[in-house]
This record gives sequence, C-alpha cells and structure tokens, in this order.
Amino acid sequence: MYYTKLDMKDNLMSWCKDCVKIYNQNNQKDIGWKARKNNELKKTYGISYKEYLIILKEQDGLCAICKTKQEKIHYKSNKQQKLSVDHDHDTGEVRGLLCSKCNFALGGFKDKVEYLQNAITYLTKDTNYGNKRTNDNSPPDSNEEDSGKPE
Repeated sequence: MYYTKLDMKDNLMSWCKDCVKIYNQNNQKDIGWKARKNNELKKTYGISYKEYLIILKEQDGLCAICKTKQEKIHYKSNKQQKLSVDHDHDTGEVRGLLCSKCNFALGGFKDKVEYLQNAITYLTKDTNYGNKRTNDNSPPDSNEEDSGKPE
C-alpha cells in the first residue's frame, strides 16, 4: 500500500506505507513541546521560546493592543491558545504579542497605518446612517414623501 502524492505522475509516493512508518519511527524523536515551539519560533520569527516568554511577561500576559487575555480556545486541545507573535512583514522584526482578534484585525488592515487612521476617523465621525429614529410611529410629512416620480 502506498500513500497518495498528487505531485507524482502516478499520484503515489515512492515508498510504501510500512517503509514510511519505519523511517518516521527512526528519524522523528519526540523532542518535547517546548523544543518544538522553540524551533518553530526560531525558524519563523527569529526568537526563542525564552524570548517569547520574556515578551509575554513584559506585556503582563495580555495582548499588546487590546490589553486582554487571549480568549480563543484551541479546537483540538480545548486549551486557551497562546498569544500570536506579531511582526513587521517587511523587516521581519517582532513587534509584540497579540490576541487572535487583534492579530486578525491588523492582518485585515494589511499593517497599513493609513487604513487604521481611516478606521479611527470612520468610527469617530458623527454620521449614523439609518439609525435616526423618532419616538412616534406617525408617517413622514407629505412634503417629505417621495412620490417616486422624477422632477
């Protein structure tokens, strides 16, 4: 029996399932969660797990933006997820740790300060379209009513 591999001509791996299993058992030692996390952080962001914990302590365990704890629960482990490492996509420099909501929001704004400033302006402007209500249920004045006919 062979695993499927779509980039192969026949869509099959060159090793059988038994050989893959033996290879994995001999070459993938359980190095522990912290070591795996350390390797992942080093490879992706250039920081160690110890440096991650230092940043976390400096932020009092809270998101750098909204100052709340991470709320998102991991779907498999049912444990609270860790704060995400936020970094500058151009330089790769780590800026801090964010909750999943703030990390998602920054990603949506594509790290553009202009977009964030526009969002602040939008949220603070005085216009609330469609939310102007009157206390009575009377119909609008006949002078204001749109007859539907062009003038």
